[in-house]
Amino acid sequence: MSTFEFLYEIDDKIHDYIHSNMVETDASKLGLDIRAGYKLWVDENTVVVSKTSDGNLQYYGGYEYIDKEYRRELGDYVFYLDEADRVREALDKYYGIERPDEDEE
Repeated sequence: MSTFEFLYEIDDKIHDYIHSNMVETDASKLGLDIRAGYKLWVDENTVVVSKTSDGNLQYYGGYEYIDKEYRRELGDYVFYLDEADRVREALDKYYGIERPDEDEE
């Protein structure tokens, strides 16, 4: 197997995983400006965007401030992990989860 074939196979597996195991949504359902993304995928711990749309999510969704340790580029996609507060807040909004403010505790 060549390196090119190996990389293509990885890209294909990532695509299949996202489209089989995650829910497609748009940025407004995450409490973000709709311009941040019309086609995002989510699960309980992750927000995923295509690399070609990542700039919109960063600019209009404020994801440019997310630390690199919570951002992974895999294949044609960018994964944002919920360890970042901004991602956790968006997922909470999507799933209707309300958490007490730290200031209130």
